[in-house]
Amino acid sequence: MGSTINEIRTNIAASQYEEASELVNFLSRIYSDHKLSDLKVTKIGKFSFYFVLLDNDYYIREDHLSSGEYFLIQLYRLITSGASLILIDELDLALDAAAQVKLYSTIKEIVSGSSTRVILFSHSLAFMSTVDDGGLYYLENGTGSTYLEARSFGYVKSDLYGFHGKDRYIITEDDVLVGFLNYLIRKHISPFFEYEIIPVGGLAQIESMGRKNDAHQIFGDSEKLIIFVDKDIVEKLKYAGPSKVLHSPVDDIELFIWRNKSKLPADLRNLSFKHAEKEKATAKTFWKKIIRTESISSDELFEIVASENQTETEELVFELKGHLCLS
Repeated sequence: MGSTINEIRTNIAASQYEEASELVNFLSRIYSDHKLSDLKVTKIGKFSFYFVLLDNDYYIREDHLSSGEYFLIQLYRLITSGASLILIDELDLALDAAAQVKLYSTIKEIVSGSSTRVILFSHSLAFMSTVDDGGLYYLENGTGSTYLEARSFGYVKSDLYGFHGKDRYIITEDDVLVGFLNYLIRKHISPFFEYEIIPVGGLAQIESMGRKNDAHQIFGDSEKLIIFVDKDIVEKLKYAGPSKVLHSPVDDIELFIWRNKSKLPADLRNLSFKHAEKEKATAKTFWKKIIRTESISSDELFEIVASENQTETEELVFELKGHLCLS
């Protein structure tokens, strides 16, 4: 190392160095500042050495910078060396959370199109939250064995730290629509992402919650939220943000069952109860009455809706898969 240091000094004295512009760009994207904008590079043999030039030919070598800065320089050197595989353990020990958040996208852009593959081992939630869907793998113990599986960020966050935030959300009007969605997911979908379906109320509440999420990311990024409503209110919905809006196959699930009660067993078709003035209110009462008899389940009622509206249901399942599964 002593001879290398002497050669670095000689090169500096002879002005045999250049601006390290590509490395500076790499570092500034991660640190979001230009504190290392004066980095220079000098060649000794086939190796590049980086330093910050001071007055009167004084300089700061790369290994005398902070541990995080030196780590990133070493990482950049590896990535641009043409190495086929780079393994990095516990990157969060060298970088603060703000730098960890920007590291993934910066590395991804550099290695894109090359044969270099980078595997990073980390316990950092800040870093893991930035990894593309399907790019996060979790090492865990099962029944007498250890295995590595692709997991969602929500799964890892919950299992590793006990945080229960989800990867995906669906907001909807009421518990009947929650039940219908859960029925479709149980029957047709094996979700990859951790998800939650939340009933927030009627039209006004749906619109308000959608707009609040766009502004404040209550549930996360807008594309991670789906708004699900009855078909008969889609045209009334004034929400125009980026979150996807889906609707049930029918105008109103309870009303559909009421109007198709001929498909129910005779004892339920002829159930005695007081009708309301409005058909929708009657349908809601009828739904509650037949569920309370415990002679038919809500899933059996949802099956009637789905089977009688097969095309619309298949389209809905396709959209839900896109939301809850890896593409």
